[in-house]
Amino acid sequence: MEFIKKYYEYLEQDLGLSVTLHCPPQSSERAFLQEALPIPEVHFNSYCTYIKQTLELHHKCLFCQTKAMNKCLEKGAFAGSCHAGVFEYVYPLKFGNKVVGSLNVGGYLSADFSKRAKEICAETSVDFAKLSELSRALKSEIPEKDKVDMLIVPLLCMIKNVSALQIGRNAKNPMQAIVAYCDRAYTKKITVKSLSEQFFCSESYIARNFKKETGKSLPEYINSLRIRNAMQLLRSTNSDIAQIGATVGYDDPSYFTKCFIKITGVSPREWRRTN
Repeated sequence: MEFIKKYYEYLEQDLGLSVTLHCPPQSSERAFLQEALPIPEVHFNSYCTYIKQTLELHHKCLFCQTKAMNKCLEKGAFAGSCHAGVFEYVYPLKFGNKVVGSLNVGGYLSADFSKRAKEICAETSVDFAKLSELSRALKSEIPEKDKVDMLIVPLLCMIKNVSALQIGRNAKNPMQAIVAYCDRAYTKKITVKSLSEQFFCSESYIARNFKKETGKSLPEYINSLRIRNAMQLLRSTNSDIAQIGATVGYDDPSYFTKCFIKITGVSPREWRRTN
């Protein structure tokens, strides 16, 4: 964490990069990232501060920020300008292997600033001359993306490592953290290799200890979770059987049926009829 703090200060104070951290309000990792990381949620230049102090524009800022985060969650890093004409680079922020928000490098005057400023003034009581004056606080020279990438990637990696350690600390041993993750993410494709990469454990360690921890191999454990939840859906909904299989993680309906029969002794259709 100390390295993250020092590197962030280096980016801000020595290189003049304005870095901010953004997480969706509903994110379960938001509290940890906000409390543990020394990275603010807003750019502290007079232009952005003024925009956020205007109620109508503050709502637009929040909407624009959420839109940028969602785009980052879906498509990865990108660059663009906000509704107020501020250019920024946006990078996906990972907690383990899960994208939970974004790191933004911004505070730059966008090429279409005048157009966006005029749109703001037409929609609100804000004075264009005031915006133009405050825009001097924005940096006019936008650094090349390759340069920013080179500087931000180490920070993203450090945050990912810290978050992985935090996941591990939430359990008494790595296997408990791994099992807890499987309990949450059983609908995804989970392999020994993917768990090894996410939890910084060797594949042999996971393969050797998973059965000791759960009494089942990894595929057996994932299948048991999926079938257990499929049984609940079969009992409580009228959803199509293939749809239920897809919901719990089976893309192939025939494989879903095969796994269901192996665990319960009957097909999903028969089980639903008798339950």
